[in-house]
Amino acid sequence: MHTSEKDAAAGWSDNSPTMSDSRPESPQGTSKTQAFDLFSLVVAYKRIELYVEPLRDAWDVIRYLLRWQTPILSLLTLLTVNVLLLTLNEVAWFSVGALLISIPALIGYLQETSRKQIPEADLARRKYYCVRREDLQKVKLTRQEAVAEFKSFLIQLEGILNMTCGTCERVYHVLYWQNPSASFQLYGLSLGSVCILYLLPLCWVLAILNSTMFLRNANFYRGKGVTEG
Repeated sequence: MHTSEKDAAAGWSDNSPTMSDSRPESPQGTSKTQAFDLFSLVVAYKRIELYVEPLRDAWDVIRYLLRWQTPILSLLTLLTVNVLLLTLNEVAWFSVGALLISIPALIGYLQETSRKQIPEADLARRKYYCVRREDLQKVKLTRQEAVAEFKSFLIQLEGILNMTCGTCERVYHVLYWQNPSASFQLYGLSLGSVCILYLLPLCWVLAILNSTMFLRNANFYRGKGVTEG
């Protein structure tokens, strides 16, 4: 009896895997872990800034108009947009949309075709954004400069996350009636908007929305006071 138990134990010890054998194999032979490249992150962030610069410029122009920093220009924009909204028909709006799509496509095509004819040095001197992109591709940052750029990126990211968190918190309070006055205004405006969309034509709704964006803000009254003064 004891002999069979000893033989069984010996057989188990010989055939069973040890702790070292049961460990998973190192992934070094199958896949290589990618190292974090701070320089590539900084360059990618700078390139994103360059590519979204036209959108940022357009947003700055819209904010400039809505803030009434030049009251005459803002007033002309308000009247022009309202006249276009109230006078143009559907065919005209489709034509305007096709024109807005065709203009960037035509500009990009002309730039691409002219780039083959103009030398690269002359093109870089004539176009500032081309110079910046070429410099960005050939730039050599030190470790300290890369760390400083990464810190500025983290600061901007922190601001975006804080703003997003605050917005989500305010939306949550409004949706769940934790702020009754704001919730009443939101649902009342939503119901009124649905009624207005049902009763009025779309062009009048867009004109009212455009007028509200220009006239229902504190910057309009500030610009009006400056003009009167």
